Amino acid sequence: MVVGTLAESWNGSTWTVATTPNRTPRNDNLQAVSCVNSSNCVAAGFWQSSASDGKTLIESWNGSRWSDVGSPDPGADNQLHGVACTATTNCEAVGYTGNGSLVSDKTLVLTGS
Repeated sequence: MVVGTLAESWNGSTWTVATTPNRTPRNDNLQAVSCVNSSNCVAAGFWQSSASDGKTLIESWNGSRWSDVGSPDPGADNQLHGVACTATTNCEAVGYTGNGSLVSDKTLVLTGS
């Protein structure tokens, strides 16, 4: 099964699907979102480069469209599951990095500014 990213916006009465970029035709997953205002949001998750290896995925919202933001991948398997932004220039995303074995997984924290 192929999974793509999905984002929706609420205007107070209706949900609207927003077009989001996908890195690959394989699996792209957004796991968390943080907004500091209506024109500045960051979403974090992961995409799969192979059947078992995940790569970090960060997308940003500028009030009219989502765009892919480059992010580091320190290990063979990386996933982000949470993000928090306290200002338009200050976000942190958390998840894990490893080599595909649960025994070796480590906490991953990315700081953006």
